[in-house]
Amino acid sequence: MRKDSSSRRVSGRVCLLLCLSVFLTQCGEDSSPSPSATVLVYMNGTDLESGMRGMGGGNGTLNLNEMMRVGSTPDLNIVVQTGGTKEWKTPLVSSANAQRFVVRNGDLDLVENLDQLDIGDPQNLEDFLVWGIQSFPAKHFFVILWDHGAGSVSQAPKKGVFGSDEYTHSALTLPEMVQAFRAAESATGRSFEMIGFDACLMATLEVAEALSPFAKFMVASEQLEPGAGWDYVPWLQRLADEPTVGGETIGRIIADGFLAKITASDQAAAEAGHTLNLAAVVTLSVVDLAHVGEVTDRLGVLASRVAAGLDDESGAILAEARLRSEEYGYGLPMDTVDLNDFAIRLRSSFEPETDGLLAALSRAVLYRVQGSAQPNANGLSVFFPYRRFANRQTLALDLAEFGSFDFLAPAHRALVMDFSTLVLTDTTAPRFSNLTFDAGTLSATVDFSLFPGEVYVGLTQEDPARPRTLFLGLVPIETQPGSVQTFEFTNRWVQLNGHLVSVFASNTELQKHTLRIPARLNGLSVELIAVEDTQTGDFSVSYAWPGVVEGLPSRESFALKQGDVITPLFGVFDISTEHLELVDGQSFMLDGPVNLSSAPLAAGQYHLRFYPTDFAQNEGVSDFATVDVP
Repeated sequence: MRKDSSSRRVSGRVCLLLCLSVFLTQCGEDSSPSPSATVLVYMNGTDLESGMRGMGGGNGTLNLNEMMRVGSTPDLNIVVQTGGTKEWKTPLVSSANAQRFVVRNGDLDLVENLDQLDIGDPQNLEDFLVWGIQSFPAKHFFVILWDHGAGSVSQAPKKGVFGSDEYTHSALTLPEMVQAFRAAESATGRSFEMIGFDACLMATLEVAEALSPFAKFMVASEQLEPGAGWDYVPWLQRLADEPTVGGETIGRIIADGFLAKITASDQAAAEAGHTLNLAAVVTLSVVDLAHVGEVTDRLGVLASRVAAGLDDESGAILAEARLRSEEYGYGLPMDTVDLNDFAIRLRSSFEPETDGLLAALSRAVLYRVQGSAQPNANGLSVFFPYRRFANRQTLALDLAEFGSFDFLAPAHRALVMDFSTLVLTDTTAPRFSNLTFDAGTLSATVDFSLFPGEVYVGLTQEDPARPRTLFLGLVPIETQPGSVQTFEFTNRWVQLNGHLVSVFASNTELQKHTLRIPARLNGLSVELIAVEDTQTGDFSVSYAWPGVVEGLPSRESFALKQGDVITPLFGVFDISTEHLELVDGQSFMLDGPVNLSSAPLAAGQYHLRFYPTDFAQNEGVSDFATVDVP
């Protein structure tokens, strides 16, 4: 007897349910629900872990110890891949090869030994992401990229903006990061709740837009990050306590914890009699990647409007706004500026378009923290060349990379490329006339060919110890409307504990200038980072910074303490080679609190000059005025 179709359907359902019941019974553990969260940490130790000539280091170990204070739970996986440093400070991690661990409370469980891996190979990032997602399934995934960072666009000939290990010395470009994340999503079908960069300078619009298809939120810094990095305890503990908590909440906890950790480190240094003020330069922001596309679109609208008059007034307005905006990297050619600040400075000329961009930014940047030296850090920076015009050959490579960013609005890319082309037509150095020095005032008429840049005053001194001229640095002047520039010289210069130093300034349009003082700290070449408050005239030293390491800005920083030996470095110009070389000055030992101040110069003969630089980085040097200090 034939069964009708409805009977066959019921019978089929019963069979399916019976089979499923048997399958679940046999599979036991596989049927249990996945943990709520997995945190993947891609930790490339570099010199942040190994240190420099016996100084610093151990930052990776510090963060691993923080992770171990929480550890994985039945509902939270904390997974780390290590590598890229020649010396791990913890005995739990091998320096000979890359390794993968599950972080436990008080311990690291080794899961896999690997060969030493190239951080600059996107395949290695992809492999880690795929392995982590497939080996530790969860409802939500967080990924932290831990290393050096350099913004959005490589600085040729160095390739890459994230990572630089001590074996291969290579780094990932932004398109390579996209490649790795896209491949991982394709292989696993999973995206991330949050992508975090415990690295310098990665809170750019370009990075956010590029990674927006792969995560809900991004946490990153506009400015350089202190080497000690984030505090991993509070946010991992929150995940352990509440594994379903979302990326925005975790991002806010990371930001607050980071600032609190660095502030506490500064306070501990002060109590020990050391000089360390890292909290002043802290920035960290939480970005809603779902709203970044709107920011990109609105910037494209503004770019179209600006581009329409680029050869007329818009070019000058754009150059002026770029010069006045808060930039990052301590005057290095990172060429990232705060996008909100940049838009505000364009607003008077392009109000409807900038208002739309500012509104979009307010929706995209959910939360931010910033130190006192970064008053205009609003959460997202943007690449806009200025300092890179100094090397036109490498700039062409950098712009070609930027032009390949097809995830940006075409009008935005076109504006940067067209504006750069316009700037590059200017090959004429600033010109001078009517140079005078009278009653302590240096004055000259300075004419720029296309777009003005910055005007500095340089001071030189004949070395009393040998026949050479020492360059004591450059201080910015507040440029006057028109072409006449003046500088009041009061026979004073910046001195550290009574010793003359050379000084160079950045962020010169802000109330608080960032100063860089080249020196040796106990034999290690560094720059002393300091802040000048132009309203009060006060100076404060923040820390010693190694500068650029392996082509990327270092995250390492050193406190200054009693007993340290400081050797100021001064520029000496070799006329035969036209090369400015740094030479050692007279070393001295810190025998008390660090005191940076503007102090009277020793008696002798000095020379003052104007050093203007236009937007195209054409440099001019005026004749000098001789000053006899009694």
